[in-house]
Amino acid sequence: MIMDEVLDRIVNATGWSKDETIGKLREFVAETYPELWSEAKEDFANLDEEDAAFALTAFEVVTVRRGGSGGGKGDEYVGMVVGFAGERDLMRNQRTALIDASGDVSSLLRYGVISGQNTVPVGRAFFRDGRWTVVDHQDSILYAQQGSENERPEWAIEGKTGVLFALMGANGPKKPYSYKREWLVVVNEKSKFLQEGPLPMMTLECSWDAATVDLRLNVPICFKAESDTAWYDGETMILKAGNIAPQYGLEWVEDNVLGRVEQMFSPEQFLTQFTPYVKDISEVYQYHDDNCRSTNTGREIGPTFLVRGVAEYVDHDGTENEYSDGGFRHSMAITSQSLKREDPDGKIWCDASRKLVNLGAFNVVKNGDVSRFAKGSQIFVLMQSRKYQNNTTGDFDLSFSARNVYASPMRAIVEVSVPEDSGDVGDFSGFRSVGA
Repeated sequence: MIMDEVLDRIVNATGWSKDETIGKLREFVAETYPELWSEAKEDFANLDEEDAAFALTAFEVVTVRRGGSGGGKGDEYVGMVVGFAGERDLMRNQRTALIDASGDVSSLLRYGVISGQNTVPVGRAFFRDGRWTVVDHQDSILYAQQGSENERPEWAIEGKTGVLFALMGANGPKKPYSYKREWLVVVNEKSKFLQEGPLPMMTLECSWDAATVDLRLNVPICFKAESDTAWYDGETMILKAGNIAPQYGLEWVEDNVLGRVEQMFSPEQFLTQFTPYVKDISEVYQYHDDNCRSTNTGREIGPTFLVRGVAEYVDHDGTENEYSDGGFRHSMAITSQSLKREDPDGKIWCDASRKLVNLGAFNVVKNGDVSRFAKGSQIFVLMQSRKYQNNTTGDFDLSFSARNVYASPMRAIVEVSVPEDSGDVGDFSGFRSVGA
C-alpha cells in the first residue's frame, strides 16, 4: 500500500506511466544501492519493509522536484497544456537543398545553397590523420576537429553519392537538425493565477532541450518560461522555453481553496471555460470566417477553437503521411444533433497527427484504466481550421486539424486496451502531490 501511494505521487509529479516509474525505480536501486539490490536478488519484493521504505523515499527525493517548476529560465507559470500545435525542423530546407544539389559537388562547394534570402556556404567533410576536416571548393581547410573515423560528427550530412558535407556557419559546421515544438497553453504567472485567472490561450514555443520533452495535456502543470513576441507577428505574445522541467499537480495551491481549484481543473470545465468554445458545432464555418486572420505576407491563418460532439468515426491505425507529426495521419468524424437536423449524414471531419495520438488523444481513463475510446463517445476537440481550394471543382472549403482530443470518461465507450507504445494520459484524480 505504501509503495502504491509513493508511486502514485511520483506518477502525478513527473508524468511518467506507472510501469515506466517502476522501471526507473528498479534502475535507481540497482545503480545507487548495488549491494542491497544484490541481496534482494534484483527483486524489489524481496527487500525487507525498512529497506523498501528507505529506497522509495530516496527515489522520490531524487526524482521529484518539490515546490516549483524545476529547471528552465523565466517566470513560473501554472495552468494547463490544452493542445499540441506541432513540431518544426528549422534546418529541413537547408538540409534538403544540400542533399538535392549534392550530385554536382563542385557547384555545391562553390555556390552553397539558398535559404530564404541568404546563401549558406557548404564544405566537403572527410576523416584524415585523426581529425574530421571540412574544406571549401579550393580544398582550403574551413574547420577541423579531433575524432574517431567510426564516430561521424553530428554535423556531417551524407549526399546522394556518399560524399559527406557540412552546412557552414560563422563558428563552424551547423547542426543539420534544429527542432521547435509548439504547445497551446492556458496559464498565468503562479502569483497571479488564482487572483486574476488564466491569460487567453497562447503558444508555448519549446526549442533546444525543451523541444525533446513531451508535455502532458489536460492536467495541471507548472513550468518556467519567458514571455516574447511571435516570429510571425510582432503583436502576438507567446512563451518561450529552451529548457523545461514541468511539474504536474496542484501542489502550489493552498489547502483552503484546493477543492474549488480542483473543480476548475476538471478538463471538461477548464477547456470549455478558458478556450474559444463554439457550442454549436454547426457554426464552425461561420466562426472561421469571423475569426480568421492574415499575416504580413498575406497568408490566411484559421482560428483554433473547441467543439463538443459525438465521435462517429475514429481511425486508430492511421495512414502514412510524411507531413504529419509522427509520420501518420488519423482521421475522425464528429457529429451532433444540430448537424444531423440539417443533414442526417452531417459530420465534421478532422485529422489528428500520430504525435497527438501518442500523447493520449484517443485514450480515455475510465474506472482507473486507460483504454481507447470508440465511436459513440462524447469528445471535446480543440481544432484549427484552414481554408483550401478543391483542385477538381475550384471551390473553397475548410479542413480541420486536431490540437487536442479529450473523451469524457462518463460518456465514453471503451474500445480495446491501449497498445504499449501509445500515450498514457494517466489518472490525475485529486491532482495533488503529497509533500515528502
